[in-house]
Amino acid sequence: FEDKMNYAVKSYGLDQIFISYNLTKDQHPEDMIVFGFLLEDLDRVLFEKRNFPKIKFKTFGDTYKLTNAPVKLENKKNKKIVFYSYNLIKNLSFLYLNQFDYKRSECEIDLKKDLFKFFINEIIENTGNLNQKLIFVTFNFQEDILEPSWRYEFIKNYLTSKNIIHLDTKDILFKHMKKNNLQPYNYYSSEDLHLNSLGNEIIASELKILIGQHK
Repeated sequence: FEDKMNYAVKSYGLDQIFISYNLTKDQHPEDMIVFGFLLEDLDRVLFEKRNFPKIKFKTFGDTYKLTNAPVKLENKKNKKIVFYSYNLIKNLSFLYLNQFDYKRSECEIDLKKDLFKFFINEIIENTGNLNQKLIFVTFNFQEDILEPSWRYEFIKNYLTSKNIIHLDTKDILFKHMKKNNLQPYNYYSSEDLHLNSLGNEIIASELKILIGQHK
């Protein structure tokens, strides 16, 4: 933004946001911190691996601690022979036959919710200690615009309960869609399923206004 106000932006997976903020928080006292994440990042926190092995938070008593840090990359010398095509077909067949819909999946839902609360509460405490202003921006895939998942309701309600400034991009795009007689696909790229130039322009404009209101 064309603005002289100091602010820092964090936009990764939820666990990456948390780690990144903890590593850099002392560099931005009394600044505005903007966190952005996709709702599905709530599920990815539990992954042992995505494209590569990743950090993971595990339960220790009444709190959570980081494990696999630094990330232990696989030893190429000990690689196994894996038939990826066979595993892919087998897994997809299982999901199809069981009518699996990851949008509605509530697998480990309590753990996901508790981890989210842990991240948010820790961030709130630290931003308070450093006198930082806090904004959260939540992003959605296009199918969530008309049919929000349990993740949307839970995250929005929890951020509201903590009096966090929250830019709800689903709500923004839905209002723009209705006003201009558009469809959800008008705001998303068909190549990577993320926001296209129109979607990004609308969200960036609203975020700029919100930041200006809370200088």
